[in-house]
Amino acid sequence: MEKVFEKAIKEFLDTGDSVTSIAEKYNLNRYELSNKIKEKYNIDIKEYSRRKREEFYEYIYQEYTNSEISMKQICKNYHITQRRFTKYIEDRNIEDNIVLKQEYQVNKNIFKTIDSEEKAYWLGFLYADGYNSGSYIQLTIAKQDFNHLKKFRNFLSSTHPIRYRHQDNTVNITVSDFDISTDLSILGCVKGKTYCCDFPGIKSLKRIYLRDFIRGFFDGDGTIKKMIIQDITSANSIKRKVDKVSFTIKSKTFSEKLAHYIGSMCKVKPSIYYYEPLDRYEVYIEGQINIRTFLDCIYKEANVFLDRKYEQYLRYILPSDLEIDQIISAELSRKVLPNLYESENKIDEMLIKEQSEPKVFIKELDYGNIIDDSNIDQGQRIEDDPCLK
Repeated sequence: MEKVFEKAIKEFLDTGDSVTSIAEKYNLNRYELSNKIKEKYNIDIKEYSRRKREEFYEYIYQEYTNSEISMKQICKNYHITQRRFTKYIEDRNIEDNIVLKQEYQVNKNIFKTIDSEEKAYWLGFLYADGYNSGSYIQLTIAKQDFNHLKKFRNFLSSTHPIRYRHQDNTVNITVSDFDISTDLSILGCVKGKTYCCDFPGIKSLKRIYLRDFIRGFFDGDGTIKKMIIQDITSANSIKRKVDKVSFTIKSKTFSEKLAHYIGSMCKVKPSIYYYEPLDRYEVYIEGQINIRTFLDCIYKEANVFLDRKYEQYLRYILPSDLEIDQIISAELSRKVLPNLYESENKIDEMLIKEQSEPKVFIKELDYGNIIDDSNIDQGQRIEDDPCLK
């Protein structure tokens, strides 16, 4: 029996594995094994295990950063999970392989400053549908909006693949980059933003790009509704048509500031309603004239938008006695690339191609030709608004 204990103790010293797992492996009492280790070596078992694990992960990390082996493959080689290995990297504030070893290319400076329509739009869209872990970002949308995800990838100058989740029929892109995640956090798009996010204008959003941010947020979280409701205030309880544009938001602060800036920019007055059972706020606009004013404000002369929402906007503003489909087709052809709406089979083909494309390993990224905007007029910033004083 003593030889079995010696063998078990040697394995613990070599690997740092838990005493419980080693005791089970050799059919020993874990308390007895623990006591023997303490008596013989006078060590703190938990601390020793922690240090051995760090040595083990550091060894794997060095191999990972000094070779062209992907994270997935190296974790498979050493029988560890990608989540645990990523956690090891994050805990030590070590930037992921986007900096140390590139599998995919991305413009890491894209959100350093919000100085264009596109940047403001995608910031708003990420506020609505994005996830920021602090070391990577992920954007997940419905499969039917696959082309919109391609627009986002092109905006990032990224080569990251687009993935499909059959469980909920969505597509997503994950970009592991510490700089992008940090810049988005500074702009207010933080981890756990659902309840605690604040309007980004307090940080650095310029007023001239405010409508683009709102359009991005609306494309992600907004709805255009045409409803028939029962008017119980009427003596005859008649039915009436109601048009409504709304945002559904968890944060009270964000809801109030969004309503204020929609009013300021679009010259309409949104209302806010709190749904206590669901703990959420609805910022909404009613009335055909108000809705058209708002939609014109965010979509008219816009260059980046969710194609499906833009079509809803066109259908709302166009007269019913015209050939709406022909007008929309012509308008979309002018605004965006041809073949806007891919068929279901075409999207499936593109997704298959995404999965089969080989990974590209890039040791260094060259971001030459970045525009120097130091002389660009900065415009009025939202934080100058007296409403926020």
